[in-house]
Amino acid sequence: MPAGFMIPVVILFIISFPPLFGHEIIAILVGLVWGFGLGFIIVSVGTVLGEIGNFYAFRYLLGAKGHRAERTNLRYACLARIVREGGFVIAVVTRLSAVPGHLTTAVFSTCGMNFLVFTAAAALSMPKQMVTVYLGGASSPHTIRTRTG
Repeated sequence: MPAGFMIPVVILFIISFPPLFGHEIIAILVGLVWGFGLGFIIVSVGTVLGEIGNFYAFRYLLGAKGHRAERTNLRYACLARIVREGGFVIAVVTRLSAVPGHLTTAVFSTCGMNFLVFTAAAALSMPKQMVTVYLGGASSPHTIRTRTG
């Protein structure tokens, strides 16, 4: 199927919205099917498009929910304060941390982070996606067959 790569891109876009999860599972499967190189490109495109959609959804449609969470959830409020005070460096570090990307995107959006700062931080955090794609690519039958002879 020539446009088969669009299926995981669309799935990654959809699961970029909280509270959905499964990004790592899809990334491993993409690595398994398309290998590391093409798989990483597919996962990167799906992730970035999903995070941009998430950013704008929280900026314009779900902003009130984010502001309410900041008033009622101490963890959310702490992360929001750190993001406001830390700027770009904190955005990159947070994206590279264990905190799920779609949750940090919601915080970034409702904190008023500039879109270009957010996009640069998201792009710089793409190496985090490499690990899961590599896991799938390294365990593909083609890779195993090539290594064993």
